[in-house]
Amino acid sequence: MAIPATMNALVLEKFGTLPTLQRVPVPRPGATEVLVKIEVAPINPADLSFMKGYYSSAKKVPVTVGSEGAGVVVEAGSDPYARSLIGKKVAILVEKGQHGCFAEYAVAEMMQTIEFPDSYCFEMGASGLVNPLSVVLMYKKIVERKDKAVISNPGASALGRMLYRLLKHHGIPTINIVRR
Repeated sequence: MAIPATMNALVLEKFGTLPTLQRVPVPRPGATEVLVKIEVAPINPADLSFMKGYYSSAKKVPVTVGSEGAGVVVEAGSDPYARSLIGKKVAILVEKGQHGCFAEYAVAEMMQTIEFPDSYCFEMGASGLVNPLSVVLMYKKIVERKDKAVISNPGASALGRMLYRLLKHHGIPTINIVRR
């Protein structure tokens, strides 16, 4: 597959403003990174907070926004594991660098990619990192503390609904707070 020199990307120039569609160079992966042709990228609350300047991050403006996405690995650095992902469908989390997932291509560390089966659609893969892993970590903490019940502040959010289903499955009563 030929990788173009430039791509469309949503670039944030200043915190508190809207990103603009710009033509930018396609990023190239480092030794332990992969280049992913993005198919789907969800908008997370953290992305919105970042654009407003409320979210702690090492990223500086101007920056291509979007922290999570899914697509196909089209290029990789020299690391053997990174190279083994070429041609695979992956979900990625982009926490470092200036190239986010609201673009045609994004670079991610190989250890922040999760390969998923061809039978899964990109939409399933794109939402497979931030919320599900957060719920797993919350559940682990609940079990460690031997909590008998939970009050969930983001009750109506995707994360809140996932947490509720997991806690219900394990018989842990939950009170969901719904803000809107």
